[in-house]
Amino acid sequence: MNSELNIGFQLSPQIIGGILAVSYVIQAIVLFTMARRRFLKGAWIAFLPVGHLWLLGSLADHYQYVTHRKICKKRMLLPILGGALALAVLLQGFQPHGSPWYALVSTIADLMMLVFILVKSWSLYSIYESCDPGISVAYTMWSALVCVIAPVLLLTTFTKDYGMPPLPSMERKDG
Repeated sequence: MNSELNIGFQLSPQIIGGILAVSYVIQAIVLFTMARRRFLKGAWIAFLPVGHLWLLGSLADHYQYVTHRKICKKRMLLPILGGALALAVLLQGFQPHGSPWYALVSTIADLMMLVFILVKSWSLYSIYESCDPGISVAYTMWSALVCVIAPVLLLTTFTKDYGMPPLPSMERKDG
């Protein structure tokens, strides 16, 4: 009985890693497709680790500019926060447990994680709003609570543009 229990826990890191990898690939494909459809340059960057954060912010910024003429800087803020968070977690690993430096770095990392989740949720809200305004609040809440569900929710809405203003007609008008 005990050996069966241990086998289950030995497989869990591989299962979690697999779920995270599939989630990352789905999100990269969805962001790439949305960026291409909205004529954003550099859509291929969705497949790079920090690039997908930049593209997520770019899609959110694009929606805010097109609909409200607001200039936001989420495309710069998300990668900076992601890099700073990674650095804080890395520094946390080098501190001995129980030291005051460990407590300080852990607190900073926790606060940065909270800010990162809030900014990413704010960006996802803009993207969900651009796709389907009716579901944007619920999808944002689910994305903030369950990190691996955001790519699936993006996948269900990325072909919709209900929240975007109509594109100007490309028809030729001859008088």
